[in-house]
Amino acid sequence: MTDKELLKLAIEDRYIKINKRQDRIEYLFTPNNRSEVWSHPEEKVRCKWILRLIYVYEYDPECIDVEVKVPDRVPGRTADVVVFRDGEHKQPYLVVECAAPNQTVKDRKQKIEQGFGYANAMRSEYVMYFEGNDTKTQCWQLAGYPSGERKENLIHDVPKRYGEVDPYLLLKGSTSDIAEVDNAELNQRFKQCHRELWAGGKNDPVGSFDEMCKIIFAKLHDELSTGTGEPYRFQCGRYESEHQIAEKVRLLYEEAKRDRSSVFRDELVIGDKKLVRIVGVLQDISLEETDPDAKGQAYEQFLGAVFRGGLGQYFTRRELINFILEMVECQPSDRVLDPACGSGGFLVNLLKQKIQEIERKHRGNFSIIERNKQNYAQNCLYGIEINDKIARVAMMGMVIHDDGHTNIEVTSALNRTFENEGIGFGKFDRVLTNPPFGDKVALDDEDKLGDSTLEDFDLYRGTDSVKSELLFIEQCTKFLKKNGVLGIVLPDGVFNNPSMVYVREYLFKHYCVDAVISLPNFAFRKAGAGMKTSILIATKGKKQSTKVFMAIADHIGYDSTGRPDTNDLHDIVLAYQTGDITSIDELQDEIRIKSVP
Repeated sequence: MTDKELLKLAIEDRYIKINKRQDRIEYLFTPNNRSEVWSHPEEKVRCKWILRLIYVYEYDPECIDVEVKVPDRVPGRTADVVVFRDGEHKQPYLVVECAAPNQTVKDRKQKIEQGFGYANAMRSEYVMYFEGNDTKTQCWQLAGYPSGERKENLIHDVPKRYGEVDPYLLLKGSTSDIAEVDNAELNQRFKQCHRELWAGGKNDPVGSFDEMCKIIFAKLHDELSTGTGEPYRFQCGRYESEHQIAEKVRLLYEEAKRDRSSVFRDELVIGDKKLVRIVGVLQDISLEETDPDAKGQAYEQFLGAVFRGGLGQYFTRRELINFILEMVECQPSDRVLDPACGSGGFLVNLLKQKIQEIERKHRGNFSIIERNKQNYAQNCLYGIEINDKIARVAMMGMVIHDDGHTNIEVTSALNRTFENEGIGFGKFDRVLTNPPFGDKVALDDEDKLGDSTLEDFDLYRGTDSVKSELLFIEQCTKFLKKNGVLGIVLPDGVFNNPSMVYVREYLFKHYCVDAVISLPNFAFRKAGAGMKTSILIATKGKKQSTKVFMAIADHIGYDSTGRPDTNDLHDIVLAYQTGDITSIDELQDEIRIKSVP
């Protein structure tokens, strides 16, 4: 029933009488038929809530009074509305502080404190603030709490007819729904979670972050699966024990795990006490509704702290990722694979780029934007990661950036077959990757080879083992369509070691080598790789041109300590795309371009 309908019904039931000519409203159920100015904005707010108390919350009008004198206060101070437990008005139950709509934050806080003062003086069990806008409505339980408490005693609604307080504050679609937050707030919340999980370095950063991934997926599942009017399960309910709260979250995680069984295999192992503290930090924010850019920034800041703690080998710096993306120029319909996706840097950054393009192209048409975003994420982006914990990092990065479905498979990229039907040989327009190198794959290494054998690879030379980067070169070739483009980071030995001639012959046989960009030897030092590397850009099945674009980048946006530095990579992209080498020469040999046969 609408507020307008309640007003009409209250007039018919003779609970109120409105005289518009005299601009008065009479509350006929009060002891003295209290009369007030009807045109006053605060009066309309008060009337609205009184009628809800009668018709929605089922309180007897005889137990309700207005402008009730507050004992032990300054003379003339009165409470806007008081609900009593008795008709004699001796046992205050609920004090309501009303305000005209659109109060400032300062005025709202002042009025709430005034309501608390009145309620405490009257020894009321509950206090409520209402300014006409349901989203600004708040209610607190006073009995059993210190007089200054404002958080732990917050409840989502007034009890019906002196009933029990709902054990859950956060209900979907209610005035106490969870809310979006900005980057600064989300970053602060993530930092709190990080402190809880990592315990100042006492706990393993890899395992801690893995648990965080599981918790966030459980929360996202809760936000998406909870129906309107239902309480969220990812919250600390009143009267619930730590174990009960923790078990609810574990159940949410099990449900989310069923939806993504290829990635979520392990149990949520964090203890009850820590889990409950993290629920308390995250329960009242909406990850689903928070702006994707804000989520992405907070996630990446959190992720960066974890990678500094020991996950560097799975992390490619954004400067290099964006450089490769600019060099290969992915089109909106291109199917893209990273067969060694690690933390998902290529996929996440490409997703962000394409979302921005979609939003620019269809500005204002939200349904088309959402449909195109989902279609792109579901049909164009794929990843393979052999480490299931790191795969979780990649998957969370995709979801945080507004992708509700991921195509990240936990397996060896050297397999011949894959569970995901979208992953297979000859299916991709772009393969972008920073594969593991400096390692060897042995003949009997089933973990790394999957259902393949070394004999399946042309670059196998009958030895007991093969360098992993060579197998990845060949596997990327198999994944690509004809005229598909490869962007890959490789050790310099592939390009200049005499023993690698056969590898270079393989590349020229299967590709047009478009560009080779040499990186400084510190490019992956923070990731635990000290060897010199280069980036290869090549097109499969295209006839080799007489020249290859080559560049040496001395400055890549960060220095040998990881601190910000100048960046030559953008100039290299411009020179590559335009064929104009003049701008590069002007860098006084900081970058050197060669054209070689």
